[in-house]
Amino acid sequence: MLISKPQGLLRNIMEKLGFIVQEEKEVFPYLIDCFVPELRLGFELDGPYHIGKSRDLNRDEFILDNYGIKILRVKQKELKDVKKVEKKIIEFIEANSKASQE
Repeated sequence: MLISKPQGLLRNIMEKLGFIVQEEKEVFPYLIDCFVPELRLGFELDGPYHIGKSRDLNRDEFILDNYGIKILRVKQKELKDVKKVEKKIIEFIEANSKASQE
């Protein structure tokens, strides 16, 4: 499976944080860029072509409702600051891990 350079960077960040990442997880009729099975959390990279916020929200809601997977969206340009992306991911994981434990 070929992955994009930004997907590889995101995967490396997730692995550095200690997670096993599944790339291109199929959640019919969609694909999630990166998926962490143990957390049931997905990560989507939004590139410069990405302009459909309402479409993305509908897609993310569909995935949550039908597959129980919460999605964090990361803009590709954010990957220039790895520490900031790590912090964003950790905060997302902590917020959603607490929510799933309640």
